[in-house]
Amino acid sequence: MINRVKSGWDFALFMRLTEETLPALEQLSRGIRELKLNVSLYTYVLIGTPRNADTLKQIEWTPTTKPDNAREFLERVDGLVDGVIITAAGDYQGELEVLKKIGRK
Repeated sequence: MINRVKSGWDFALFMRLTEETLPALEQLSRGIRELKLNVSLYTYVLIGTPRNADTLKQIEWTPTTKPDNAREFLERVDGLVDGVIITAAGDYQGELEVLKKIGRK
């Protein structure tokens, strides 16, 4: 991953963040900073809700977290990334719920 980023990227987007892939995000973040690559790192946070369960099953993606745990999970990536992209994959109400829980509107 670091070699790809070193090839001249303006930013890096880490997709499919889950408990299992969090160590890879940590490693990528550490590598970017240690090598002083001047590349912003963003991660995609997929919120799993009852309303988007069928969509997630269809696209075969594991959600990053659930609405009730979103704040805690985001605290774990604080300092690792320059920003997060939060989506509830077609569940607009779920996205609003998460934004309220994390203190954003």
